[in-house]
Amino acid sequence: MEIRTSDGVELSFDIAGKDSPSFLFVHGGGADRSHLAPQFDFFSQQNRSINLDLRGYGKSGQAEKYGTIEQYAADLADLCNQLSIQKAIIIGHSMGGMVAVEFAAPNTRHFQPPLF
Repeated sequence: MEIRTSDGVELSFDIAGKDSPSFLFVHGGGADRSHLAPQFDFFSQQNRSINLDLRGYGKSGQAEKYGTIEQYAADLADLCNQLSIQKAIIIGHSMGGMVAVEFAAPNTRHFQPPLF
């Protein structure tokens, strides 16, 4: 599946399963969503799971500039808003962990208390 971010970049992702909370998998730098595919497959058996290609990786589009941690976090916010995700457990590998922390940090514009 794909969504378009607020700045027009297409993000590609896999989605499977049902029930809340959703598991959101965020790969590290130099990887793509195939890196976390085994975890996605396992967790989607019990809950809705989303495995995302960050902008500039895998099948996702790329903006004119390289993505930043802050931009990747904004992309996660766009994804959650467009998919109406109310609660999420974010699993980030390496750089994906930094994206998850940025997204959840209460002093950023991405923080939405109902997600955690």
